Amino acid sequence: MESNRILKAVFKDAWPYWVGAVLLAVLNISLFAFSGSPWGVTTPIAYWGAWIYKALGGHPEQWVFFQDPGNAKALAGGFLNNPGSVQNAGIVVGAFIATLLASQFKVKKIKAFRQVIAASLGGLLMGYGARVASHRMQHRRLLQRDRVDVAQRVGLHSVYLCRCIHR
Repeated sequence: MESNRILKAVFKDAWPYWVGAVLLAVLNISLFAFSGSPWGVTTPIAYWGAWIYKALGGHPEQWVFFQDPGNAKALAGGFLNNPGSVQNAGIVVGAFIATLLASQFKVKKIKAFRQVIAASLGGLLMGYGARVASHRMQHRRLLQRDRVDVAQRVGLHSVYLCRCIHR
């Protein structure tokens, strides 16, 4: 009887957001400790877009971003040879499995096309803000600057906009 309650609490009931945040933080720290690099989200997603573009006949290897030897190697290596892509896919698959285990997976009818536009716009703004902020933070470390720049403001405003739209 007690084991059923524990299984229900772990697999069926919703966890508080802070538990998910702590688990992701512990996983990221572990990843950094064992692999030497932290979990990065936006660069592998940029690779995904380039791989799709390449599959459609494009030539992303000519872009400035892929002139960097590390990025060129990732583009040539493909999805399964890129640890960041596998990690991102693992997070998505893991979230899907958790949703299924909690019996929370639902396909809902879209009430209004406005929701699609709002979600798409919010996702694009958050992705753009995260990517630009990440790039700017790397340069700031090199330049030793402390001020909050435009890219971070775009990212923060994007998060705020999405929260307002989805209420």
